[in-house]
Amino acid sequence: MVAPRFVHGLLLIAIVLATGCAPSIAPLYKDFSTPDEVAADAETLERIGATLEAEGWTLRESGVEGVVATEEKVLSQWGIYEVKISLEIMPFGDDYVRVLFHPYREFFTGNRSKIPYLDRRLRRSVVASVEDALEATGLDVIPWPVQRDRRNVTR
Repeated sequence: MVAPRFVHGLLLIAIVLATGCAPSIAPLYKDFSTPDEVAADAETLERIGATLEAEGWTLRESGVEGVVATEEKVLSQWGIYEVKISLEIMPFGDDYVRVLFHPYREFFTGNRSKIPYLDRRLRRSVVASVEDALEATGLDVIPWPVQRDRRNVTR
């Protein structure tokens, strides 16, 4: 018979390992607030589109009025697949915009699989540059909930 302490120890190790990577992933969106005097309107979205084009993104028709969308951009090639990402930017209310990140793995066979979260590499290569570009247009980054919680705990 297996000792209960051994089983509890294994369970504790599994929990620690499972939660150890949780802070390193992030959701597939990022929010930006607009200054008080500026509304998240068509003019703001045009300015965002121009900024993204200046950063090397190619705009495309989104199919939805009031949404700025980009073509896919290849981030990396890993032999059997490429990591590609596209963006959609949409206003939420009058005071902020949301950037949706759509990362995919496209395999050499033509099959695609959605990447369900932004890992550190994707955040470093895409999110940081998008944040910098949109901050240059006057938008302010709204931290992810985990970042907001960390800030509130450390105060």
